[in-house]
Amino acid sequence: MPVYILETDYYSNAQVWIKRLAIWFVALLILLVWDFSDMPPYGQLAVYVGFILLSSILLLSPVDDVAVDERYFYHIRSSFLPVFSSISRYDISKLSAVRCEGVHVPGITIREITTRRYQGGYTNTIELTFTDGSYKSIEVGVYKSDLIEILQKVHDLIATRKT
Repeated sequence: MPVYILETDYYSNAQVWIKRLAIWFVALLILLVWDFSDMPPYGQLAVYVGFILLSSILLLSPVDDVAVDERYFYHIRSSFLPVFSSISRYDISKLSAVRCEGVHVPGITIREITTRRYQGGYTNTIELTFTDGSYKSIEVGVYKSDLIEILQKVHDLIATRKT
């Protein structure tokens, strides 16, 4: 395991799992309160299968993290099942530019969501430009303030490699 200079650690963050648990609890509450007696048996089965699928998705969907060490920038997707986990590693010496776009910030209010001021979703985009002229866009569920701090470090490492 590399030693990171900077990293996000949302996978270990309790707030991420509390949000997922809250969504699951609301779905469970709807399931318990809703009267299924007038629904045909296959409809009831569909509702229960849907709840099981939602539960599986909430539990197993990967959590995005980003990190940087002296040589590489990492996009880390962590899940309970290793099959859904992955680490993408990008050599900083092969990067010519890096930037982020998006509005995923921790303090978006209901007013911002319901008005035109809110222009995005729950992800930020990292755009990596390589020295050969190619580029790659990565969608990450990382707060913009954390992402800016890490990408600033990547930018500084790119600048030191050029000199």
